[in-house]
Amino acid sequence: NILRSASAAFLFLFLVFYVLVFRAPSDFPIGVIVTIEEGQNVGAIAEKLEEEGIVRSSLLFKGLIGLISGNGFVIAGDYFFSKPVSVWEVALRASSGKFGLTPIGVTVPEGANIFDIAVIFQRRFGRFDPVDFLRKVRDKEGHLFPDTYFFLPNVEAREVIRTMDDNFDAKIASIQDKINASGRSLEDIIIMASILEKEARKPDERR
Repeated sequence: NILRSASAAFLFLFLVFYVLVFRAPSDFPIGVIVTIEEGQNVGAIAEKLEEEGIVRSSLLFKGLIGLISGNGFVIAGDYFFSKPVSVWEVALRASSGKFGLTPIGVTVPEGANIFDIAVIFQRRFGRFDPVDFLRKVRDKEGHLFPDTYFFLPNVEAREVIRTMDDNFDAKIASIQDKINASGRSLEDIIIMASILEKEARKPDERR
């Protein structure tokens, strides 16, 4: 009986340890970016991770950081979690600066206006602010080139605008001679292109 009780207690403790250390929380927020600020102490970081559902126990996270790094050192930056991970994995990444920021592909189709683009990026990138984007591109309708782009998960509106605007300039530069020969301004051509995109669906109609 004593042996059986001891075995049951050991098994229970092992299961608790396994769940706490090697299993992600059941409500782990997928696709989030967590920012660890420069100069933040490990206690504040641990509490933030627990509040956001990244770890079950802030105390366990602090203990693992001390075990892994020896001095409780955590590297500041943006950490992206594309899938649930255990507190052990979170501690490993935080102590070694494995941010998980791999580029995400996003396609802006032809004919998309600035409002369409704002929605596309809002759905794919958690930190993207559509209101800030629309405020910055009020005079750029038609100048954000439709294409497939790759951005980091923490991309902000200004970087999206700069990249799409630069792509537009590069594409225009390749046909600048034809634009000059047309006798029309670039803005007139953009307006005509926008009308054709919306009104003419077949190639012969567009010609």
